[in-house]
Amino acid sequence: MSEVIRRLPSCLLVLAVTMVSGCNDDSDGQELTVDQGRSGTPLESVSKKFVEDKLHISDNGARLAFISGKDSPAEGPFQFKAFYVDWDTAPAAPARLTGSDVGEELDVELAGNGLRALLTVAQNGQTDVYTVVPGDTATLARITNDTVREQGIALSTDGAFAAYVTTQSSGSSQLTVVAIGDGTEANFTSSLLSGANYVEVYFVPNSTYQMILVERNLTTFATVISSLTFSSLADLAEANKTTLASDIDYQRRSLVVSTTRLAY
Repeated sequence: MSEVIRRLPSCLLVLAVTMVSGCNDDSDGQELTVDQGRSGTPLESVSKKFVEDKLHISDNGARLAFISGKDSPAEGPFQFKAFYVDWDTAPAAPARLTGSDVGEELDVELAGNGLRALLTVAQNGQTDVYTVVPGDTATLARITNDTVREQGIALSTDGAFAAYVTTQSSGSSQLTVVAIGDGTEANFTSSLLSGANYVEVYFVPNSTYQMILVERNLTTFATVISSLTFSSLADLAEANKTTLASDIDYQRRSLVVSTTRLAY
């Protein structure tokens, strides 16, 4: 100890002596205690199998669809599947939409009447679109089978038309609308925005096939909202699109579409 003290500066020597003498002080002093106890509900980890996301509800509120990992093995890995719940006076037990293992079911959309569902499914390095009638897994049908990534899925109120968005190699977005039942489709490429665009599509509830398009430019961070109404696939043309709002800050992300109101 003396060797250490000899090497300390004088100011630290005084401090060291004071600390040593304080440690040997037998005088009474105040004792400070801190209660480290916790109260409330103990924190518990959430099991992988109870991860729910991408919730969609029918226009009348009678049917709910969502993506869940609820059937994943206890030890993993995640297995995301689409489920639906019928809601009369109380929610029924969730049931699988697809029934079979077609891949990781990433997103689900219900028609406004709740009688058809649209899904994006990832398998073997690609993402494709499927459709199915809830409660009848035998109706599962694959709409796309290519390496282009589909997203932004939507269904018309009556389930007669399905829409989805793909990003082209040029970076621009393309909207594709498919007539369910006969397999015909038409593509719509917006010329309003250039660059790496991201497009969302919504069908206005109870409308005669009116879609709301939200086009986001990832270069200028601008957003344009427009309306596109059609009665047949031949009507999907730039001339039939009406701009509702433009020059909107990209960060304003929430959109509410109803029969009487468009809020953004």
